[in-house]
Amino acid sequence: MKIPNNLPDHLEIETYNQYGLRDDKDTGPCPVCGPDRKPQNQKKPTAKYYWDTTGIGTCRHCDQSFQLHKVKRKNSVKEYSKPKANENTTIAPRVLSYFESRGISGSTLQKAKITTSPGWIEFNYYAYGQLVNRKSRNGKKQFRLEKNCEMVWYNHDALFDNDDIIIVEGEIDALSYMECGKTNVLSVPNGAKNYGFLDTSIDLFDNVSKVYLSIDNDEAGQELQEELIRRLGAEKCFIITLPGAKDANEYLVHAGVDGLLDAFNSAEQVPLEGVKTLADVEDLVDSAILEGFKKGYTCGLDPVDEIFSISDRQFCVVTGVPSSGKSDFVDQFCMGLNHRYGWKVAYASPENYPIHFHAHKILRKEFDGMPEDGDIGSARLNEAKERCSENYFFMDLHDYSLETVLKKAQELVKRKGIKLLVIDPYNKVKLKSAANDSINEYTNKYLNAIDEFCRQNNVFCFLVAHPVKLKKNDDGQYPIPSFYDVKGGGEMYDMSPNGLAVHRDYTRKTTIIKVLKVKFQFQGENNGECELKWDPGSGRYKESEVAEIEVSDLPW
Repeated sequence: MKIPNNLPDHLEIETYNQYGLRDDKDTGPCPVCGPDRKPQNQKKPTAKYYWDTTGIGTCRHCDQSFQLHKVKRKNSVKEYSKPKANENTTIAPRVLSYFESRGISGSTLQKAKITTSPGWIEFNYYAYGQLVNRKSRNGKKQFRLEKNCEMVWYNHDALFDNDDIIIVEGEIDALSYMECGKTNVLSVPNGAKNYGFLDTSIDLFDNVSKVYLSIDNDEAGQELQEELIRRLGAEKCFIITLPGAKDANEYLVHAGVDGLLDAFNSAEQVPLEGVKTLADVEDLVDSAILEGFKKGYTCGLDPVDEIFSISDRQFCVVTGVPSSGKSDFVDQFCMGLNHRYGWKVAYASPENYPIHFHAHKILRKEFDGMPEDGDIGSARLNEAKERCSENYFFMDLHDYSLETVLKKAQELVKRKGIKLLVIDPYNKVKLKSAANDSINEYTNKYLNAIDEFCRQNNVFCFLVAHPVKLKKNDDGQYPIPSFYDVKGGGEMYDMSPNGLAVHRDYTRKTTIIKVLKVKFQFQGENNGECELKWDPGSGRYKESEVAEIEVSDLPW
């Protein structure tokens, strides 16, 4: 028995070798078209079987892919509906005429399994040989997707048996490349802002050596292009340039099949990483000259946003005495970034164990309150749970070394698209390779590893670091710790682009957030402070009703 090693995590085999094929052969008859062919042709080896990888077969005669095994979703995975197949494959003359005006022939529509219903053109989504979704379009350019169906790539099964793949932003763009004979084309299913479909298919790109990106030339399209490069790897991505056109179909109409093929053949590899000229960043430089540098990404807490923001590919050290609320503040900052920008979060937090304790803390923040018995099953709680499941990922590791954590985080970049990594606390996620080094050498190597990870993967990292034992002030209160109160503090200050202190003032019953360091002036205010109230029910920080802090009011 050959079990596929590239079967998606959400699927499991229900019936092995459902067609009774010879599993000791990599080629053989096609179970899809074979029975319909003449008797002398039924057993011809027109199909290729991928027993050891994806569990998929492909046929060069009927150009179909099929699942070698009958598969089902694992019990823990959300169940999806499937659209009913449209048996009427005759394409209405008006639809044929429309596509011909867009440079797409009837034969291409048939190969792509386009169907129609009254008033609608239907783009049928197949995955593993099964119809899983359908997008319909009418004459007013209105779109609709089937309810509760799985989001997958359009032409998903092109991922099998192809060394290179073209990715576009719409079904008609995919048909445009098919018209040129390029059947190895995928389209994102629902615009440039939704990346969930990548999660269940990202591993299938491991066997793809080149990815050609033919994405719309607008802001949303360029964001999609950057995300695909980040997730798939710049080393395998090539950019197709379509001068004077916003997408592949518009270019096909103006330049014809030969023109679109020329554009494909002229695709250029994503520029060399680690090397840039002024020309590469000229637009950003001009923007800074005209408008100044813009503030970074903020968490949505106004007092914090006024004094601190973050930029891509950096990290921030967050310190504070024990029980000062560091972890809660970092969790809320990440939640704010998720709500504002869609950034997903990965946690390596051995101190927040067992995992369901930490998950409950996040859920309380998303729910904005402590869930009670009566909330179980409510729409509001279910919505908060779903948001948590889709956006927060908790590492549950036997080995919490930095090497292991960064490797797992890189997998989560690829598979889930995380943009935030939280290491909490820093002292419990150790760099094994530098265990015998001096404190300064260890800190230097540790932060270099974090910095390199953030730069290479376009991720922001929060490092929660406990200070060494502090002495209380004369009034019995702890002072706000600085970078130098953290182990390896000198190196920590020099190498960290950002630093925050979270300090609970038990006298005023508030929490002070202090900016210990911000590398770039436009991102925040060095030594800036603000004051927040902590709500024990939700675990959220909220704007304090106490007046802005005056130096004379501080108890030390």
